[in-house]
Amino acid sequence: MNKPTTLFAQFAKTQKADWQAEVLKELKGTPFDTLIGRSFDDFEIEPLYTQADHESLSYLQHYQPISENSQTGYAARVWRNAPVFGIRNEKESNPKILEALQNGAEEIVLDICQTENISWADLLKEVGLNYCAVSIFANPEQITEIKNYLIFAKNAELTGSIAFQTFPSESLLAELFQISTPFPNLKTVLIEALNFSKPSDELAFLLKKVQVLAENMPQNGVSLPLLFSKIQFRTHLQNTFFVEIAKLRALRIVASELMNVYLPDQISAQQIDIHAFTTMPSGETSQKDAHSNMISNTTQSMAGVIGGANVLTVLPHNQGLEAESDWANRIARNVSNLLREESYLDKILDPSAGSYYIEQLTDKIAETAWEKMRKG
Repeated sequence: MNKPTTLFAQFAKTQKADWQAEVLKELKGTPFDTLIGRSFDDFEIEPLYTQADHESLSYLQHYQPISENSQTGYAARVWRNAPVFGIRNEKESNPKILEALQNGAEEIVLDICQTENISWADLLKEVGLNYCAVSIFANPEQITEIKNYLIFAKNAELTGSIAFQTFPSESLLAELFQISTPFPNLKTVLIEALNFSKPSDELAFLLKKVQVLAENMPQNGVSLPLLFSKIQFRTHLQNTFFVEIAKLRALRIVASELMNVYLPDQISAQQIDIHAFTTMPSGETSQKDAHSNMISNTTQSMAGVIGGANVLTVLPHNQGLEAESDWANRIARNVSNLLREESYLDKILDPSAGSYYIEQLTDKIAETAWEKMRKG
């Protein structure tokens, strides 16, 4: 019997230098350096990477998730679909929350900043708190509302988070740790970076915040294992598809490494909790045709899922441009559903692992962010 031949065996092997030589012919005197990217961060990105370039990045395998199913190599890639609800009237919001939970949402984000004296029984009527996650977004002055929520949910196994418009003081954080003691899976330290154009700057900011908390919170009676278990990182996705994938992967690396400085060999990359939000493009097309933002939502969401987000919030495509509508909210919620049910992105733990380009980006973003954090 003849041995089967592979497709690649029919072609002559080439080296990276051969490709560069052909490119130089096409450039006709233009320097090769013009193809090197420097547009989005403080490092260079070459137009092509090969297996030889990848050999020095074998350390990245240490941070990749491991499948629990050794037979098929597949395992569930889990992320929570988390739409946002601006709460004005509890009884009016409740049916919308229930509809979302019945149609693909696994987490609800409740913005209560404009509401006082909330009736949690009315707002969360028939919501199974043991079967979905709930995140609260509030003002720091609304700590009483948070306490009332935790009293209302005292018999539930809460998951989700509590976040504030501005980062809380250390004393308020310590109070949150105390009142949320019965809920070990509730995240109460939400670290967010806004308005950073460079991914390494965003990650360096997040790392610095962790560093400050790790130095100060033990003095407020909060142990480091407890502190790290309560941290969730919030990141805002952009329309730089491969960069966003690499940014989330790099965040897991640098955050776990920093935590292991304080708790050696106790924090794995997969313990890092990330909530990714889509963002609205600011260009003229977005303003004139809100429907074009559906493309951005889908692209950003794919990057968030492939990058490894634990929670994904897809903002409605017409947010800030048109009146809120049930249809726009449904379309936003279904982006995550389609990525799971039709694109099958939940079938593979780390679909970008092994990509020479993405892993080069991951390495460079992580290294650059770490250096900026050290110098910052």
